[in-house]
Amino acid sequence: MTDGFLRQRRNLFLVNLAFLFCYYAEVNISKLTFAGMSFSNFGNASAIYYFLWVIWAYFLYRFFVFFIEDERDTFVKIWQREFNSRGSKKIFKILSNEESDLNQGCGYDYYLAKKNNWSLNFQVYVSDGNDPPRVENKSRQFKRSEIFSSEIASFVYFSLLTPVLTNYLLPVLLSLFVIIVCGFGQWDGALLQVFT
Repeated sequence: MTDGFLRQRRNLFLVNLAFLFCYYAEVNISKLTFAGMSFSNFGNASAIYYFLWVIWAYFLYRFFVFFIEDERDTFVKIWQREFNSRGSKKIFKILSNEESDLNQGCGYDYYLAKKNNWSLNFQVYVSDGNDPPRVENKSRQFKRSEIFSSEIASFVYFSLLTPVLTNYLLPVLLSLFVIIVCGFGQWDGALLQVFT
C-alpha cells in the first residue's frame, strides 16, 4: 500500500470518528478552542458542521482517488486469487470424481472455464491393456450451480479474511454509516440541518 493511500485512509477514519463522536455525544457547539484561542458566541454555529462535512467529503473523495490510482490492481489481484484458488480446486474435485486418471499437468482453471461459458477442456490417460497409456482430450460443461459453493466461500473469505476488509471495505462502510446515521439523523450537525 502506498503512503498516500494510507494517509487518506487514516484521515477519512479520523473524520468519520469525529462525526460519530459528535452525533452520539449530541454535541452542540457553542465554544471552540483552537491552538490556545477560544472562540465563543458563534453567530452561525452550524458553520462548524458545514466545515466538517466539507472535510469529510474531501477525504472520502481523496480515499477513492488514491484507491483507483494506487490500490485497484491489488484489490483485483486478491479477488482473482481467492476465486481462482477455490474455483479451480472445485473444478478439479468434480473432474477427479468423474474421471479415474486425470492428467495432473493440465490447468483446471476457474477463470478459463468461466471465460468459456463454464466449459473446460482437459486430458485423461487411457490404457488399452498392454500398450503404454496415451493421452485423450475431453471436454466438460459445468453447471453454474456446481461451482457456486466455491464462489460463495471465495467471496466470504475475500470479504472477511484478507486485508481487503481493513484496507478498503471498512473505510467505505464506516463512511456510509456516517452519512446515513449522522447525515440524516436528528442533531444539529446533520446534513439536512446544516444545508437547509
